[in-house]
Amino acid sequence: MGVTIVIPTFNESGNVAELVRRISAVLSTTDAEILFVDDSTDGTDDEVRRVSQTAELPVRVIHRDAPINGLGGAVVEGFREAAYETCVVMDGDLQHPPEKIPELLERMGRGDVDLVAASRYVGDGNASGLADWGRHLVSRTSTVVTRAMFPAKLRRVTDPMTGFFA
Repeated sequence: MGVTIVIPTFNESGNVAELVRRISAVLSTTDAEILFVDDSTDGTDDEVRRVSQTAELPVRVIHRDAPINGLGGAVVEGFREAAYETCVVMDGDLQHPPEKIPELLERMGRGDVDLVAASRYVGDGNASGLADWGRHLVSRTSTVVTRAMFPAKLRRVTDPMTGFFA
């Protein structure tokens, strides 16, 4: 089973090399590609192209000069352009640990689910990547509101606002 790692980015050029290195390390024995969908103004797309020249995995970038539908639109465009049917979506800011990708893929590989969402609120997850108490509050409040809006569909979902999923 191959996988496309879809990474929507906005002005995250400083994270590209480390992110590609860490993803490559955990997917070295997997058919995989890394696809950045970039809405940046800081040259992130140029950095992706530079890093791709020596990367262990295929790395591509789609730079959107006129982003349509923001983050969600970037994810959808990544799905459309993915080389593989299975996709993992993660942020480009290094808050989502690439080392968890194999766990997401293993769970998807069982064949009984269509979506696997990583959550900072279960197991050994934590919300330390959120910058300050304000972001913690927004995250928790958004989670409570979203789960209240869809109680049946989200009864077993601990982090409906996650941006890290397969």
